[in-house]
Amino acid sequence: MTNHNDDNNYLKTSQGSEQKSKEKVFGQLTIGKLVFLAVISLLLSVAGPLIVFAPIPLCIAFLLYGKGKTFGLIAATIAVIVGASFLVSSLEGTRMMSLYFVVTSIVAFLTARVVWNKQNPVSALLKNGFSVFTVLALLFGLLVMLSGKTTVDMFTDTVVQVGDSLKASKGFDNFLAEGGEQAEAMKFIIDKPKEVAILVLRMTFAVTFVGTFFFLWISQFMLMRNSLIWRQFYDYPYKMKDLVRFKVPEQFVYGLILAMALIPLGSFVFESQLMETIGWNIVYSLGIFYFFQGFGIVSDALDTYGIFGFFRSIVVILSIFMGYQAVTILGIADIWIDFRKFLKKKNKMKEI
Repeated sequence: MTNHNDDNNYLKTSQGSEQKSKEKVFGQLTIGKLVFLAVISLLLSVAGPLIVFAPIPLCIAFLLYGKGKTFGLIAATIAVIVGASFLVSSLEGTRMMSLYFVVTSIVAFLTARVVWNKQNPVSALLKNGFSVFTVLALLFGLLVMLSGKTTVDMFTDTVVQVGDSLKASKGFDNFLAEGGEQAEAMKFIIDKPKEVAILVLRMTFAVTFVGTFFFLWISQFMLMRNSLIWRQFYDYPYKMKDLVRFKVPEQFVYGLILAMALIPLGSFVFESQLMETIGWNIVYSLGIFYFFQGFGIVSDALDTYGIFGFFRSIVVILSIFMGYQAVTILGIADIWIDFRKFLKKKNKMKEI
């Protein structure tokens, strides 16, 4: 006789009712575990730089529990946060948590959809990245239009608000009195908000572009790295190698060289801040793709030299968060130096 309670031990595949087969899951997929994944994601969303890892628990939730339950829990979580912020005055500041959680949820859904649709991870990264960046640009343009202010004035108002919150913070006067680089930086924000706004505005394009692609890439990378959790349920044809072996078209190097030339030309020859700004924005925007390419070489090198386990994880983390400039340069150098050819020779020598 079939035990109906045993249905909780199964998970339908990504094709749902179209594919009747079910896969066995070790342990029950309880609502408690779904809530736990959402809570971890929420905490990471408000943990500063750790927000880049926030979509991963929700990605796993989407893949294991499906869209309906996961979206339902996301909506309920946001409703609880917003409701509590209005009911309890001391929790008013938690409203921003809901915004961070919405961003995390969108990235998680886009990442999980790559698996559902059996998309090539690199193609999906480019498609999602450009789509999200375009939407953000349109929203920013709409916000500027509705504000009725210039872009500089809108940014200045934001900087002023940041300065006011700094001044209202406890112990701020003592912090300024102690001096130091951070104190001087905060004083500069308060005393010269317009200059700060212009500095921020000059690099807004590059920061948004790089941040969008990096956020999506790290989510896809971490999901692929933890594929043992979900791969048994989805016939996903791609592996980690397909993501990390990112290859920038060789023609892009001409755009990079031109952008790098604009920087000194704008600074010293034409004395054009606009030309210099355009140059820097293009360099950083193209740089994120060369970082992806360089990281693929680092990954292949770790394979070649047999570096796995905990030490590999440490090298990967350092490469992403501390050695990103060196990894990017490695990706650019790969245009002229075939590093993988050298690694293949190394592998052949090992076989001999």
